[in-house]
Amino acid sequence: MLLSLTVLILTAGAAQTPALPWHPTVRLETQVRYDNNPFLLDTLHKRRLATPSSSDSVNGRYRDMSRATDVIPVPALQAGLEGGGLGGRALGVAATVAYEANLHNTSRRHAELQLRVDQSLPRGGGVRLTADWRPSYFHKNYLADAIDLNADSSISGHEKIYAPAHSNEIDLTLRYRHRLLKFSDQRPVGITADLEAGYLARHYDAPFAGRGRNGPNAAGRLAVQLGTTWTVGADYAVASLGGNPSTAVLILDENVFGVDFNGNGA
Repeated sequence: MLLSLTVLILTAGAAQTPALPWHPTVRLETQVRYDNNPFLLDTLHKRRLATPSSSDSVNGRYRDMSRATDVIPVPALQAGLEGGGLGGRALGVAATVAYEANLHNTSRRHAELQLRVDQSLPRGGGVRLTADWRPSYFHKNYLADAIDLNADSSISGHEKIYAPAHSNEIDLTLRYRHRLLKFSDQRPVGITADLEAGYLARHYDAPFAGRGRNGPNAAGRLAVQLGTTWTVGADYAVASLGGNPSTAVLILDENVFGVDFNGNGA
């Protein structure tokens, strides 16, 4: 319904708007971020990352995780074309390559690619199609296995086995923007509404395929411009994500739960 409405609007205005000349665009920018918890660790595990125990050094829990904080320079290059699109209104096509160059956790360094198409519509509106791709990303190390080396029916820290969790991700988004009320000197209030629909696909490499998530998402936003200084807004988003079942390793203390989970009578 959204796409059909867009086509009707563009067709209606096609004869009224002159075509815009096409021209290339290039943009280079760099930003620097500070992340105070890149691996989303609680206070206890932040301390353990700073001073790993002998067991954690053996089992690989914090392998390639250098610090609990990080400074991240992000250079980005964007190249594209802008000109007349459907209905003679402004159309922009751009491709962006960004690279997060973590200064401390170098295993987190990765590239992100984006393709974006922007089509202007009447009444200050527009349609934006965005495709984001993150080819490889290191989340952190997760428990992959455990081996009772001394056969004492208990798993100690050095008997746990951790492995790095890498994922690739594709995120598709279609956004429609419409101006409900135009801001002017006579009307010091402007209102703009956004509707958004998309699809997320995040897949993990083995042995953590079960952590993958994929499914549709949607969002709505309303922005109110109050004068030339303030803009207030509200948004609501919902997603329906699912994954593929897979085998996972859990270590539970039977004495705490009072249950013989593995059925070995011990």
